[in-house]
Order: sequence, then C-alpha cells, then structure tokens
Amino acid sequence: MRAKRVGVMAAVVGYGRSAMAVSVPALAALGCQPCAMPTAVLSSHPGGFQFFQMQDMTEQLERQIDHYKREQIDMDALMTGYLYNIHQQELAMRFISEQRGRCLSRVLIDPVMGDNGTPYKIITPELMDGMRELVRHADIITPNMSEACWLLGREFTREAISRDEAMDMVRALSALGPKQVVITSARVEEGWANLYYDADSHEQGTVAYEALERQYPGTGDLFAAVLMGSILERGAGIEEAIRRAGGFVYRAVKHTMALNTPTREGVQFEMLLECVSKIP
Repeated sequence: MRAKRVGVMAAVVGYGRSAMAVSVPALAALGCQPCAMPTAVLSSHPGGFQFFQMQDMTEQLERQIDHYKREQIDMDALMTGYLYNIHQQELAMRFISEQRGRCLSRVLIDPVMGDNGTPYKIITPELMDGMRELVRHADIITPNMSEACWLLGREFTREAISRDEAMDMVRALSALGPKQVVITSARVEEGWANLYYDADSHEQGTVAYEALERQYPGTGDLFAAVLMGSILERGAGIEEAIRRAGGFVYRAVKHTMALNTPTREGVQFEMLLECVSKIP
C-alpha cells in the first residue's frame, strides 16, 4: 500500500527551522509522502532578523495546481500554513474543491495570522476575512489562542479563561465548518493546555502541558505535522494525536534548550525524528 500523499501548502524558509523545513521531514518520518506546494520562499524566518528576503510564489502555486489537475495527481490530505495573499487563499479553496470526491479525505488548516495578540505585519482585515472563509473548507483547524479569537471576532486576552469559556470557543469554531478543532497554547485556569472538540463524536477536552521558559519558531508547524501524520498513518483519534504531537514538540524544545540554541535558529528536531512515531 502506498504512503498517504499530503499536499503541504506553506512557505519555504531557508534559515530558521519553520514552515516546510519542519513539516515536510516530520510527515515523512511518520510514513507520509509530503508534496511541497510553496506559497513563498523566505531567506530566513522573520523573527530575530532586521531584514529578510521573500519571493511570492502565487503564480507558481497556481501552475502547480493546474498541473496536478491535468495529470490527475491526487492528494489524500492537505495541510496549509502561511498563505501570503487573498489569491492564495482562493487557490487553496479551489484545490480542495477539485480534490474532494477523489482521494482527498483530510484538510488541516493552520490559520497562520499572528500570536500573542499581535497579527503579523502582512495580515490585513481582508486576509482575516479570507481565512474565516477558508476554514469553512477544513476538516481540522489548529489556531493558537490569538488566531482563534480573530476567527471568532473576539478580543484577545492574556488572562486565563475558564474551562467553560474554552469549550465554548472550540465549539464556536467548529460551527464555522471544521469538524475537529484544536486550539494550541491556551491559558486556562488549570494552566497551559491544548483544547479540542470533535463534532462527530462530541468529544471535547483539554490536554495539559508544561510551559517551558523559551519559545522557538517552527513549533506550531511541527505540532500540526505530527498531528496530521498521527491521524493519517497511525489511525489516532484527535486526543491521542494531540498528545503525540504535543509530546514530540515538548521533547524537541527541551532538546533545543539543552543545546542552548539561539531562538532565531528555530527548534532542533532533526535528531529526534527517528523516535517521532514512538511518542506515546
């Protein structure tokens, strides 16, 4: 049986482990066949640098989608990350529409817009509106707490929220379209947790984790990739997949901290890939 093909519609980052530099090897280590669909090429991750270079890949992305349609190249799943403009969001929706009914069974949208209550510089109100439309076509979404608030039109707060409010948020996000919702890096009254909801089973809950003192680029990309790979190739349910993804990210960050890696270099996960499928 062939490996599950996963279209990865995201940026290529040259320096600073993030985006495809993280998600593609993680998916491959879990037995998937990642198929790169670049939205932009960046010289480095923007964090920690005064300047960086970026090449918009919208025209190439459209040609790639045309090629896959013409040659009947089917994907079993799609992951989206950094989408640079409205046209790329529309291309993602077009690709999903064309692939549904063939092999495409799982669409994971990581609605990359910002963090800690601050949108990234390129994110406009129009792009936020476009992301709200895009998530309607998803099976799974993995926003952080800031992105979850923006999708719902709510004000972001740094204060801890109650469990009831947290569950209201994941259900409200599911009502936008996706059957499964995972909110990452949420601060609830009990501590830090990943929140989840499955509309089919009505399963909901929190998966607590220990917050570490340092943050690195690429951890969200790594989490989404291990989540997707665990579901596709390991048959994991949503809670198990969250635990596996969170456990691997935690191990990778601890490893990176132990090596005293500069933050802007991103999370050092490469030496741990051989054990990604063994994370309990």
